[in-house]
Amino acid sequence: STQSTWGNTIIISMEWNRYGVRPGSRPPYVPRSIGYSAPRGGYLPARNPPPSVRPPYRAPRVPQQANRPAPAPAPRREVQSHTPSRSTTHRIANIDQARVFAPSECRWTEVVHQFPRLCVPPEFAKLIPHWSVDATLPFTKNIPFHADPEFTILCPDAPEPEVAEKHVVRVIIPTFVKPDDSKQHLSKSIKFLVGKRTNGGLMAIGGPWGREDGADPTDDGVLRNTAIRHCKAICGIDLSPCDQWTKFVEFHYTRASGVKDRTVFFIPNLWDHVSEDGVKVYKQVERKEVEVEEAVEGGDATGDQPEGSEVQKVLTKKQVDTVVMRTMDLSLHGILEYDLQDKQEETAELSLFAETFDDMLSQLYASKVLQTLRKKKQESDRLAAEGKRKREEDAAERAAKAAVEREEREAKRRKLEEEQKALQEQRAQDDAEEKLMTEEQVKAKRAKRAEEKRIEDEAERARQEEEQKRKQEELQKKKELEEAEKKQKEEEEKAKKTRTVTTTTSVVDTDVLEAFGYFDRTVSGQLRRDQIERLLMCLGSLSQREVDGLLAGIGLSKERGQAALFYRTLATSTVTTTQEVPIEEEESTQPMQEDKEAVETEKTSGEGEKSSDQVDVEE
Repeated sequence: STQSTWGNTIIISMEWNRYGVRPGSRPPYVPRSIGYSAPRGGYLPARNPPPSVRPPYRAPRVPQQANRPAPAPAPRREVQSHTPSRSTTHRIANIDQARVFAPSECRWTEVVHQFPRLCVPPEFAKLIPHWSVDATLPFTKNIPFHADPEFTILCPDAPEPEVAEKHVVRVIIPTFVKPDDSKQHLSKSIKFLVGKRTNGGLMAIGGPWGREDGADPTDDGVLRNTAIRHCKAICGIDLSPCDQWTKFVEFHYTRASGVKDRTVFFIPNLWDHVSEDGVKVYKQVERKEVEVEEAVEGGDATGDQPEGSEVQKVLTKKQVDTVVMRTMDLSLHGILEYDLQDKQEETAELSLFAETFDDMLSQLYASKVLQTLRKKKQESDRLAAEGKRKREEDAAERAAKAAVEREEREAKRRKLEEEQKALQEQRAQDDAEEKLMTEEQVKAKRAKRAEEKRIEDEAERARQEEEQKRKQEELQKKKELEEAEKKQKEEEEKAKKTRTVTTTTSVVDTDVLEAFGYFDRTVSGQLRRDQIERLLMCLGSLSQREVDGLLAGIGLSKERGQAALFYRTLATSTVTTTQEVPIEEEESTQPMQEDKEAVETEKTSGEGEKSSDQVDVEE
């Protein structure tokens, strides 16, 4: 045993430490020295102490001596929070799920992280995008597809044995369908021609490379031949006239055997080689001979059928067409509605293509949004600078005017003081002189002074009246001059037989409206500040300070986190036009209006006479 500083005896054994705790187990007793609340002078027992543990022996308290200082209480441990305050942090909503729109190579882990709803094939290796926002893809051209149940095409023969590495080509044919509802999102208007197997899911039209297409499958020209062959065999569309093929994205796979396969997606410019009648789309069928059992009634050689003859069953061979693949036009919104149940590799490729296409549209429209916000920021900065300059000029003008008024008031004050001082001196002098005069002399002097005062007042009044008359004459001359200029202008307009008309109209920029509307998934006509902030940060080229400055330029400051922007106001601009309108048309329309008014006056007067005649008859 050992004696502690407090005079308490603690039992120490080989198996327990000084707190009665086995290493790696829950402490049954907690001392007061580490800051926990416990009974005075004792220990706090644990909830479930081990049955074999005995509480350590505690010696009775020894009274402290008078000259011995009391021990200082043990300091309490304060838990320091490492969470930064809200005033010093600024975080974008849902920034963890955001990704940069720029094309970049994605491995399996990145694809799984970015698209959690997608069932990524286990042999998937990487995604390599080749798209760019400068690609000439039509978003307003419509390719009418005509699908009829009678349009069928036979499935080709079985392909040759596959080579070591498999190169698959897929073709995407986009079309734009004009929405019936103006509040329909753009992703529902952009559609793609896709295929659907009878026993499988959705897939892009295409197939594997064959030796008849070319010797080198890594050449894009050879892959185009593969795409033309498969598209004609699956849906009957001939892509050979297409002269522009956009390589959009490709997927790489590493098979269990170590073979590396790849799938390439192309977008041909079929919209430039389509007639007004549209394109016929066929469905791929497989024709087989099937033995069918038919019921035939028995008869003799003459063909007569005796009564009571039995029905016989005969096996006959017939050719039956089984649908292998159907083609349909599916919107971008519909392709993006995938889930973890779509486990086919072809469906996963189509879904990844849709996500990549959505990234391209997002970067394209986000760039337009950024361009619009920068233009608005420049305009707001210019207006702010003009307002600041105007305020400074007004302040300087007010200061100069105030200084002039202050000088005038000071001059008037000094003049008034001088006049009062001179008046007091004159009064004192007059009083001194009147003391030496007789009463009659004083009265004569005062009468003379009153007469002089009256003459001065009349002269001042006459001067004021003359000044007012002069001002009125100047105002009248100015008014006459303005009327003369107006009359001269009217005469000049009549001489040239035209009149200048200024009209103000509101113009809506459809490009800006479409750019903001693509990020408005609910088509509500507004976007919150955090949504605009997120799409700007996903461009990957702006800092937080730049984004805050751009949003402040449209009235969405950092303090208004939940504020919304009605983006139609940004797309609407006011245009003022000035044109010359002939006066002859106005003069020709004025007599017609006067004749019409005269006819209406005659009608009203006739009705009045008629009513007066009726009154006379009644009387």
